[in-house]
Parts: sequence; structure tokens; C-alpha cells
Amino acid sequence: MKLKKLLVAGALAAVVGTTASAVPQVKVNAAVDTSAAAGQPVTAAATLATAQQRQFVLSIANQAMATAQPNGLYTSVMMAQAILESGYGSSQLSLPPYYNLFGIKGNYNGASVTFPTLEWDKNAGKYVTVQAAFRQYPNFTASFQDNADKLRNGVSWDPVRYQGTWIENTTSYQDATAALTGTYATAPDYGTKLNRVITNWNLTQYDTQYTAINAAIYAGPNGATVYDDFTSNGTSTGRVLPAGSAWKAMRSVNLNGVLWYNLGGNQWVQGNDVTLTQPGSVTSFRGVGQINYVPGYGIAIWTNNGHVIPGRYLQHGTRWQLYQRKIYNGRVWYNLGGDQWIDSQYIILR
Repeated sequence: MKLKKLLVAGALAAVVGTTASAVPQVKVNAAVDTSAAAGQPVTAAATLATAQQRQFVLSIANQAMATAQPNGLYTSVMMAQAILESGYGSSQLSLPPYYNLFGIKGNYNGASVTFPTLEWDKNAGKYVTVQAAFRQYPNFTASFQDNADKLRNGVSWDPVRYQGTWIENTTSYQDATAALTGTYATAPDYGTKLNRVITNWNLTQYDTQYTAINAAIYAGPNGATVYDDFTSNGTSTGRVLPAGSAWKAMRSVNLNGVLWYNLGGNQWVQGNDVTLTQPGSVTSFRGVGQINYVPGYGIAIWTNNGHVIPGRYLQHGTRWQLYQRKIYNGRVWYNLGGDQWIDSQYIILR
């Protein structure tokens, strides 16, 4: 494997292809390594972030989030790649009309541009200059999406080459940057450089946030379909959790307003298909409910064992004090005191 280094304004070419809304305030934690993109060692004299660098970080944040999150990738890692590969958007390859922020080689829909690069010759133990074709994009959006496609779909000879960067296969962004080292780029310190950029710019603020829950969830009345991923790339595994069955959830994630629970590994269920409350379990509740049925008629009162109490009906429009709540057969029930339960579908909470 050869290390390729692009000779244009400090961009580090990725070994990929041929061989390989408001934005949160950016917080700089430390001096930014402005020489990292050129592959130079960090020194004590590393300069602080410039206004131009800050503007570049802000300018790519929305596009990075819009691309990384639906694909189950770390926004922080994608932003760090763009920063490192393009030298904060200063490399000739990253500028119009090329728009190549990630140094991906090959062609894009037949479009490419040739630049001289430094290629590490392992046998000779030195860099040699060669000409290489890089993908030319119509805009930055295409560049971001192509990078995401590459990370999710790999290369023709290895579709899962970058599976170590997928959120569902990692515990932190450091796992993803480590997985890129030696695969996306052969530079042995590639992951270290990415980590440094992520830390310096506090890029984790843009990542999808996971919550460790380690709790039981219960499949709803129609069961719960298990998916192999929580992103738009996810597909059904063909497995459906039986209605009312209990399962241990490791963590949850909210993606574009949709809550997902992880059952371990590549097993995800949608929040709409499950509940965190055990069917039949009773929880404390205080409120007032108004009967919403048919004028002139009333609803039945049930026992906890599922039997109708004979001759007892609550008239439409009347209000009652509620003391407890439970879920049974996928429906919510309220307690009137003692062994008296009414179906929530006929109740308006006041």
C-alpha cells in the first residue's frame, strides 16, 4: 500500500477510489494545528485559528450534518476529514470548479482533474512525484455525499471496507478515525490528526447524540420490526418481536425526530413500535378525565382482570378523578379508585 500526498495547498489526498438551520457556535479548545493538512509535525508555535479557518468550519457544518446523520456516520469525523484533506478549504482541488473536499481519486460521472501528488514509495523509503486523477464535482454537496457513499458502501472489491466508521459499529468517534487509518488513508497518524482537529474545534457538538439506557422495552400490540440500522440505509432483518414480549435495550438515538432503540449489535427497533412500560404494570397518576363518548350514553367500567362491572356506566361529559395508569394490550387504562378501570380512548384529560 502506498501513501499518497496531494501537492496542492496543503491537502492530504485520501486513498479512496482507485486504491482506496442554525449552526452551533464553534468553540476552539486549543491551538489549531494549521500544518496538519500538510503533514507537518505539530510544534509549540502552532498558530491559533484564523478567521478564515473558523469561517470554513462554520460553512461546512450544516452540509456535514445533513449528509453524515442520515447515513449513520459521525458528523465530527466527516468535518475533520474535510478540514484536513482540503487544508480548511484552501487547496486548489477543493476550490471551484473541482469542489473535491476529501481528496477522493478517480472520476465522478466521468469528470476528473489531474494533479501532481507525492506518493510514498515504501521500497525506496521516500516520496516520489506522480500525476493522479481526482474526482471533479459539480458542487460541495456532491463531494460530501460521495464521501458518505464511499464510507457506507466501500469499494468494489470490499463493500464493508469502512464499516468501522459506522456509528452502529462504534462506541465513539475515535473508533471511526482509527478505522480510517490504513484504509481511507495509509498515513499511520491519519486518525491522530483527525482526532486533534475534532478536539480543537469541538466538532462532537455536531454529532448525533446517543443515550445509554440499559432498560427493558416491550413490543407493541402489532409486534416490533427489527432493522439492521437506524438510518435511511436500514432495512428489515425479517424478524418481528412478538407483541408484548420484553427485550433489553442498550441505547437509544433520536434521528430526525424518530426515536430508535438498540437491542445489541445491528438490531434496532423504532420507538413507535415499543414501550418502556411493561404491559399491565400500574404506575401512579393524578388527573381528571372527562368522558368523551356519545351524548346520552356511557362507557363501561372494567376490573383489573378484564371483566365488565355490571350495571356501571360513566355518562358522556361527566368528569372523574384518575389515580393510576397502566398499559394493557397496547392501550392505556385509567383507574378510578379501587378495582375500577376505564379505557383511555373514551377519555379527555383535563
